[in-house]
Amino acid sequence: MRDFIVNGKGVGIQGKAVVAFQATLTTGSIGPNYAYGAIKFNDVALNIGNSYNPSTGKFTAPIGGLYQFTATYLQRNGYSSHVRLMKGSSVVSDIHANHKNYDQLTKTILVALTKGETFWVKLERGSAYAVYGSARYTEFGGFLLSANYK
Repeated sequence: MRDFIVNGKGVGIQGKAVVAFQATLTTGSIGPNYAYGAIKFNDVALNIGNSYNPSTGKFTAPIGGLYQFTATYLQRNGYSSHVRLMKGSSVVSDIHANHKNYDQLTKTILVALTKGETFWVKLERGSAYAVYGSARYTEFGGFLLSANYK
């Protein structure tokens, strides 16, 4: 059996950094005309490495490496939705639905980040876009797959 150690960046297996988080939006629905950019997933169930900030809604890479992120949300009834996965100020991927009824969408993506870079989920601003934020339907999580993999 491997020995587990605890260090300032999280729990690891003898020298292997572990970075992982899982957060849920539980403060109520957001949109339309959400002007705050990042969705602030307030209920943090897991934050190994303390790299996810619920006040800003952003994950900041504590070390460079390859990360996997998953964003899941429930589109609000009567609205469309357009969510963007952001690396810093750049769009990495989009999730869009125009069904105008409750619809749950998920996207998983691999992203290379350098130390200090951010990754976050953005609800596009628009009169037609809204996300349901109660009952644990809208979540954001991620983890480090490989540190400094290059």
